This record gives sequence, structure tokens and C-alpha cells, in this order.
Amino acid sequence: MIQFARRPPVGSRAVRLQPLHRPIRCLLALLLAGTAACAPAVRPSPASERPPIQARITSIAIQGGWIKVEVALPHPLRAPVPVVISPLNSDYDLLRLGIGTVRFRTNWKALRALRRGTETARTTDEARQQKPLIGRWILASDRPGNVGEGYFQTITYEAHKAVPQVMRSLRLVEGVDLQKVGIAGSSTSGFLALQAFATEPALAAAFVRAATGEYECFLRYSDLAFNNDPQWLREGELPLDAGYAARLPKMDPANRAELFPPRPLRLVTGAEDKAI
Repeated sequence: MIQFARRPPVGSRAVRLQPLHRPIRCLLALLLAGTAACAPAVRPSPASERPPIQARITSIAIQGGWIKVEVALPHPLRAPVPVVISPLNSDYDLLRLGIGTVRFRTNWKALRALRRGTETARTTDEARQQKPLIGRWILASDRPGNVGEGYFQTITYEAHKAVPQVMRSLRLVEGVDLQKVGIAGSSTSGFLALQAFATEPALAAAFVRAATGEYECFLRYSDLAFNNDPQWLREGELPLDAGYAARLPKMDPANRAELFPPRPLRLVTGAEDKAI
């Protein structure tokens, strides 16, 4: 049975989490909670042998529901605990280590106009037949000058606006150790995590997988963008619009790497992945 206890703008409920068939990744646990969190004694056992655990779930709506946040904390709570924003682990894996999770979602469907400068929304076969797209998926465009621009605009908004608001909302949640809030991400969410880590000094640690801060390098080599294809590279230079080319380095967290220390950052990439 789920018990609800709500008070605006925060709503909380206690739930039982069933174990999932996923291994624990202890990198952020190591950074936020100390080496004891990753000792061999807590290595996950088969799901059938792992009992359900209690968790307290708190839901928060920011800006009238524009951003929705859900915080899961161990229950019962004996002391403030570290939390991870957008964890790669399951909630079960982290909660059993005494670490909370924070997941948020921005309602981009309410602001379709933000897709200015990109043809990302053109997904039908008919639209693709009208004009071939350069690049693929969320970086695709119908011309080389703005490939990936809409994507990086979205990432920049999330990192500069959404994540700081999520951080502020955690002050409303009893039991969060505000000095130990980390962030994680993989691939597209990894780009967001890395840029947010460069932007929000209150984040204590980050774990980023399969993402990069070298945005120009990513556009050059990724098969989602120019794929190092000579037909798009003018004498080896990226064919970006002048305004976009000027803004891109300002978005790029690699150009603000001095802001990371002394906070720990674990960046995991493939050795032969040129785009990353």
C-alpha cells in the first residue's frame, strides 16, 4: 500500500522498491559517500536474494510544472544523505548504499519554438524526401551551417537554467545533504551533466560516460553530424554559420575546465571513439 503525504509545492510518499537485474556502478558512490560504499561486501547479490527496500519519494513541480522533479531517499531516514541527479544506476542500487536519487524532466513539448534553427522535428518519410538531412537524429539539419545547433541550445538551457533550479528545489526536501549533490549522465545526458558541472558550483561530483566537452571535435567526427566527410568541411574547417560558430565555444565546458577542481569528475570514454 502506498501512503501519500502532500503539502504544496512538495509531495512525498513512501514506497517499496523491488530489486532490479542491474549491477551496481559505484563511481559516484565512491565520490560522494566514501570508499566504504564500494567495498566488496556491498557487491550486488542475485536479484532473487535481494529484499525490497523502503524509499520516500518526494515530487516537486517548478514553474507551474515546466520542470518536474522526483527525489527518492532511503526510508526511514536517520541523517541527511548524499544524492545523485540523473543517476545511471537504478534507484534500488543507490538507495541500499544510503544515497538518494534525483530525476527531473523539462516539458519541452510546451515550447516547440525552441527548435528554431534546426530541422530535428522533421521525422516523417515525406519530409525527409523533400530535402535530405545532414547528420542524424537530434543533430540533424537540412543545411550544414546549423547542424547540432538546436541540440546544444537545449543542453545549454538545461545546464544553465534547469539544473540550478533543481538544485534549489532540493532545499525543500528534508534529508538531503546539500553539500553532497552529484550529477551523472551517459551519451546525450552526459553532455548535459558535463556542462552543468561546469556551470553549477554547488554540484559536488560528476560521473560522465560517452560524452565530451569538445563540441567542435564532436561535430567534426560524430556520425550524427559531419562524420569527418570532406564534402562538408571547407579546407578542414567546420561549415557553421558565423553566429553559431561564435556561440559554440562559449557553451563548451572544455573551455571552462578550470572550474571543475577541486571537485572530482570521472569521465569514461572509448579509447578509439574519435568523436568523444
